[in-house]
Amino acid sequence: MKSKIFYLFLFLNLGVFAQTFEFLEVKCYDSESGNPIYDSNIKIIQNGKIANIKTNKKGEARILIDIYKDFTIQISHDFYQTKSNKYEVENNPKGENPLLLEFNLLQKIQNLSSIDVTAPGIPKIVYESKDLSV
Repeated sequence: MKSKIFYLFLFLNLGVFAQTFEFLEVKCYDSESGNPIYDSNIKIIQNGKIANIKTNKKGEARILIDIYKDFTIQISHDFYQTKSNKYEVENNPKGENPLLLEFNLLQKIQNLSSIDVTAPGIPKIVYESKDLSV
């Protein structure tokens, strides 16, 4: 009888320490065109552990997380500005599904300096001449 009570007590206590993992779905879109962003880097930090994944051609990615623990998500891409958000379980607004996150990323503005292209071996004076053509 004591062993049955012990196992019942053990079983009930394991439920308190159990972790519940579910898939977190992340979608990344271009904020101007609305097109999905392929190959975005997604970094999730939860319980001191870091997980890295990339989005597919539809701009989507899925990863298992513990839904009862806070986590931070960071989305980056070479051509877009990095975005980072922290999600806290107790502060999650009602109606918001923390297992489906959509991000609209802004493109990075890259200014390129102008370059001059000239043919090798032709003097610049001849190249810019109005009378001669190359």
